[in-house]
Amino acid sequence: MNDFKEALRINPQNSRNHNNTYIQEILKLNEKYYSQEYRELYKAHFLEEFLELKRAFPDIDFEYSGRFKSEESMKEKILRKIHEHKSGNIYDNFANKIIVYSVNNNTDEEILKDACFRIAEFISSYQNEISGEKFEELSDKRKDYISNPKESGYQAIHILRKHIKENTPNFLSETQIRTFRMEEHQKFGQASHAHNYKKGKAITPSKCPIFLKISHSKKTGLYKVHELSPEESYKKYTEYITESANFSKKERSHF
Repeated sequence: MNDFKEALRINPQNSRNHNNTYIQEILKLNEKYYSQEYRELYKAHFLEEFLELKRAFPDIDFEYSGRFKSEESMKEKILRKIHEHKSGNIYDNFANKIIVYSVNNNTDEEILKDACFRIAEFISSYQNEISGEKFEELSDKRKDYISNPKESGYQAIHILRKHIKENTPNFLSETQIRTFRMEEHQKFGQASHAHNYKKGKAITPSKCPIFLKISHSKKTGLYKVHELSPEESYKKYTEYITESANFSKKERSHF
């Protein structure tokens, strides 16, 4: 039985009594996803997908970013889901975000929404023939919050895919696609993850996600992906949290 099927086999019914054996089983199953081997696989995919998107959509101005969960954050989420009688499987350890800013310099929101759907369809059907990497979308996990916004006003398309490559471990990654106005609402409006997170406990460096950055050399024309250090990632995340949390309730209601 492969890792992916094994992950689906483990279900919340096994955790009714929060059995310690079950908890150790699901933690053991997921520990590979925060190993350096899997991080390198994700980083390679992250860069390849960015380049494919640039080639496929020269008319769209977009921002592409990525992150993976820290070991502590992943374990905490697994345990929280188990105690809520949900599956302990984690699908968003590796995540990309695409923010659409314009299409041929046009920033009309309906045009940008259409671009989001174009990108979503490209990602869901994309297969890398050069590297041999294949993708299988988990269609039952797709979330279209653009057509059906959350009660908070949150909007985005969420796509979950399984990465398949011969002689390479399989893994899952989530891609979120939204317009820049949706991103502003996510950051400053009622849908603000940072604002809602502040109602709970503050994040610590060990729980902070690790962010990726793409650099471009004008001399060689090549792109490279870099993994920010835990300190750099923590600084980036806390600046985001602080900027959002400092928005007043009145200001937030304008979004």
